[in-house]
Amino acid sequence: MTKPRKSRPLKRRPVKPIVSDKVWNIHHPELHDKVEESFKSGGIQYYTFKKDTTIRYGRYLILQAFLQEVNFRMSTETLKTYIVKITEHINGTKGTINIGNALELLGHMKNLTELAFEPDTVYRLASCLFFDETEDLRSWDKTHNENKIRAWRALGTLDFFYDKLFQELTGLKGISETAITDYLEKVGELKKSYDFAIQSQ
Repeated sequence: MTKPRKSRPLKRRPVKPIVSDKVWNIHHPELHDKVEESFKSGGIQYYTFKKDTTIRYGRYLILQAFLQEVNFRMSTETLKTYIVKITEHINGTKGTINIGNALELLGHMKNLTELAFEPDTVYRLASCLFFDETEDLRSWDKTHNENKIRAWRALGTLDFFYDKLFQELTGLKGISETAITDYLEKVGELKKSYDFAIQSQ
């Protein structure tokens, strides 16, 4: 009987960057001296802006939206879903008014906002703050950055993310890597139960 093959961590293949004054990546004449190396992950170098004021307007708007999500401890989409569901339970459009279900969902929202941090929102914020040398820095490409986050997660390490993200971006200090790992697992289970609850109502 052959043993099942172990899956390898997902790696992003490095893409050769375009060097042109028409492409707004880190090699653009107006940008190349305004960014600095931040960390390496999966063999890919990631950068960040030396000053927040250098962030291009389009990317800055995305950054502000992600900062709000980090503060809410949920995505904008999740927040809107809660609002719609709670409204449906109390406005009578379903034929009945169900205060119990509305209060349950409000309780979920309250619990989420009281989390130390919500991992998915922090990763999205990080994907905007940290970029590779191919990215158009005037905006934020959803597909490219989802692949970036997927690759970061697949590496299964917390070295950079623990030091830079979960401490610096969330304001948490002096917490062990083991505690962070346990926390991520518990938050994952909590969110699964809340997602199930909201989908079933």
